[in-house]
Amino acid sequence: MMSSISFGISEPNAPAISEKIVASTLNAIQHLLPEYKVRQLCEEAGYVWRERILSPGVTVLHMILAALWPEESFNASWQVQWDAVVSRHPELAGQSPSRGTVSNARKRLPLAVWEKLCTYVSETAQTWGEAFAYWRGHRVVLLDGTCVSMPDEPALFQAFGVNTGCHGPGRYPLARVATLCLAGTMTVIAYALGGYRDSECALARSILGVLRKGDLLIADRHFAAAHFYWRYQSLGLEFLTRAHQRLIVSRIKRVQSYGRTDFLGWLAINKNYRKKDRHLPQHLLVRFIQASVRIRGKHQTIWLVTSLLDEKQYPRPRSSNSTAGDGESRRCLNN
Repeated sequence: MMSSISFGISEPNAPAISEKIVASTLNAIQHLLPEYKVRQLCEEAGYVWRERILSPGVTVLHMILAALWPEESFNASWQVQWDAVVSRHPELAGQSPSRGTVSNARKRLPLAVWEKLCTYVSETAQTWGEAFAYWRGHRVVLLDGTCVSMPDEPALFQAFGVNTGCHGPGRYPLARVATLCLAGTMTVIAYALGGYRDSECALARSILGVLRKGDLLIADRHFAAAHFYWRYQSLGLEFLTRAHQRLIVSRIKRVQSYGRTDFLGWLAINKNYRKKDRHLPQHLLVRFIQASVRIRGKHQTIWLVTSLLDEKQYPRPRSSNSTAGDGESRRCLNN
């Protein structure tokens, strides 16, 4: 067990120094996640800790700083935090904890605490950003997936797996993540973490239940299939995606046309999916809208698929030369 004696400071001084560290850290972060709230969430998670210089509140603040500056090391993030302390309390100069001490402090916080923290921050941010979350009465939510690498530790390789390329297995273990976030503020609503071999679509399905009826889900082509659309609608969601790369829009039979590049049509659901789920219908009525966009600096013409069928309530933009390069909600259509 690490003790504050390793800092050359007596144990009774640990709480006082911890308070100085917290008081000298970024005010915006502390406003959202004050020290007392971190302690409260630790208690709710059943985590019992000993008073140290690196208290749970100090450790959490350090982790947030490291996340804000991912290009920097954890040690560099800690140095920024400690420099802020010394600027206000010069008597602590030269008493910064070692790398190992900071690392051990991070490892002490259990997963249950981080889950509590994530939920609290997400709910708070959603409340603060309520005014920026809606478009035409729909809360706009982005769905996307990615992979994250981790240190090359045997336990992480075993738990998450690794990619294999033409040069053999990768050097680092990889986890796959699916995330839901609000388009207006990029607030994370929910996420699902799995191994590298886990399906991104399966991870996404596991978190769709947290959404509200009437939410407008924007996703890329990985989540653009007729059986996915049916699942979204069965949950009371609206959706907008770029058309799947295998879909030939010219073959879709038009039911109603709003123009040459805007029409309603029946989208067939593959019979293999219908065999697995007898609730799936044979066809789904969706709207196809053609758009001229800029993707990675190049202008392209693409098709969008949406459940927003009413042309009067949801008219297409007058200009056909809109660009898709500004903001996350447009970026997700570029994949």
